[in-house]
Amino acid sequence: MHPKNAGEEALPNFKPIADRKIDAILISHAHQDHIGTLPVLMQRQPDARVFMTETTAEIGNTLLHNSVNVMTRQREEIGTTLYPVFTHRETDHASELWHWCPLRHPLSISGERASQHETDDGLTFEFFDAGHVLGSAGILLRAEGRTLFYTGDVNFDNQTIMEGATFPQDKIDILIMECTRGDHAKPANWTRAREEQRLAEGIDRAFTRGGCVLIPVFALGKTQEVLAMFYKFRREQLLPEFPIYIGGLSSKMTAIYDRRAHTTRRQLARLQLMAEMAPFVYPLQYFCATSSRKSTAFDLFRRLCGSPIAGRCFAECATG
Repeated sequence: MHPKNAGEEALPNFKPIADRKIDAILISHAHQDHIGTLPVLMQRQPDARVFMTETTAEIGNTLLHNSVNVMTRQREEIGTTLYPVFTHRETDHASELWHWCPLRHPLSISGERASQHETDDGLTFEFFDAGHVLGSAGILLRAEGRTLFYTGDVNFDNQTIMEGATFPQDKIDILIMECTRGDHAKPANWTRAREEQRLAEGIDRAFTRGGCVLIPVFALGKTQEVLAMFYKFRREQLLPEFPIYIGGLSSKMTAIYDRRAHTTRRQLARLQLMAEMAPFVYPLQYFCATSSRKSTAFDLFRRLCGSPIAGRCFAECATG
């Protein structure tokens, strides 16, 4: 949904498909910019089957219910009747219709495993691990003897938890790619290890000054990566023990990462982040140590930057 618009104006442009019957909706992963208006689309295309990985379904259901809560608060704060554009009940109904798909298995749009004949001559799709966040997938479409591959958001490098993408190696006729970096190449001397070292050193300098560290990260994906980096920093004695604070949605996403640690491709498979790192869980309103007044994360950031507050923290500042 567009963050600067409200109601219908915040929705994606569904006009090109408004008069067409859609057979299937394929979801690459559960970040809000990919799944945030799925219940609305399902209402407008009631006959379309919806496919995603099982993990994306679990995460997506949680995120969409959180969206309803956010829209309800916006309705109260700005006095608009345009929100919420879907409800908790509609979210539950939508999620009950989702089809869970395993990786690396060609499927027909009926949801059944595709036969060799369908793979050769029919319309089939297949999910491949995209290495972006838990449950993320690239999608290979086969039809009329040709192939189209949609990457979704993709990461080819191993992260702290997520392993890099494993995409098809065969010839692709049409490639649709999403990427954050675009046409900007990494610096020639860039390494992940060096960037992690810089992060650890920056946090240590802040702690030495008696300060706090506020890290704005998405609840899904980056929160878990940062927690895992903190785990590594402690084991390597780059940082001392310190309290960690995360938002409520971040804790829900992290719990899903922990539950699925042994059933998904990942590094540090035995690491249970909530148990090992024991973060304090704060709601979307934060209390500042020098005041009893509640603050938004942005208010807290400004006050942390402007005040010599003793303490150490890590907080969620975004929700998808």
